[in-house]
Amino acid sequence: MSLQNRAPTDADAPPEGASLFGRVSAKTRRHLERWGRRYVEMRVDALDR
Repeated sequence: MSLQNRAPTDADAPPEGASLFGRVSAKTRRHLERWGRRYVEMRVDALDR
């Protein structure tokens, strides 16, 4: 019985880790997109001068 009680918590653990990873990767993606746009804008401004 203890194994049956334990199984759901073990099964629930990976999605929590996956959701945390998803949140971190989404934050990283937004950060890179934002800085990538800024970098491109700076390069375009430098080329215009």
